[in-house]
Amino acid sequence: MSKEYIITMTAANRVGILAAVTHAMSELGGDLIETRQTVVRGFFTMIFAAVFPEHREPDVILDHLRDVCRPFGIEVGLKDPNEEILPTESTTSNDRVVVRLEGRNAPGLLHQIGKTISVAGGDIVNLRAVCSDDRQTFSASLHLDVSEQTTRLFERLQELGLQCGFTPSIESIDNASPARIAAE
Repeated sequence: MSKEYIITMTAANRVGILAAVTHAMSELGGDLIETRQTVVRGFFTMIFAAVFPEHREPDVILDHLRDVCRPFGIEVGLKDPNEEILPTESTTSNDRVVVRLEGRNAPGLLHQIGKTISVAGGDIVNLRAVCSDDRQTFSASLHLDVSEQTTRLFERLQELGLQCGFTPSIESIDNASPARIAAE
């Protein structure tokens, strides 16, 4: 039997971080089952789900990861997903779409975009956004889980784009129909 944990790591980026982390995981008998890793403005960030032998205590996992990662200055966090209160609501027929946005940057814009998506019933599961060097423009790519109840999402993003000076586009992945997302 195994036990799953969610582990987060952040540090100034250095060569060898991933090798150190995966070596420590191997020593603990851990197996990565899902991971996201990126470097943002010179900082390494990683979140992953891993399973460990059931007898492996969370304090041992955390202490060992911290010891191995200490030379890199990595901050390590560990969560037990079974101890967290996770949303129980489920929507029928979730599909995945990618929304791309480009246009004029402004403080609070990401908040407005997130709120618009939330009100329409979309769930942002992946986000990458970057401003231009002069911070006047931005581009973003959002992966959204949408359901049959998510109607008019694209239309609402187009309306917000007209108000705020950005252009949205939408594409399907996982069988979602962009036309259905735009229609009522």
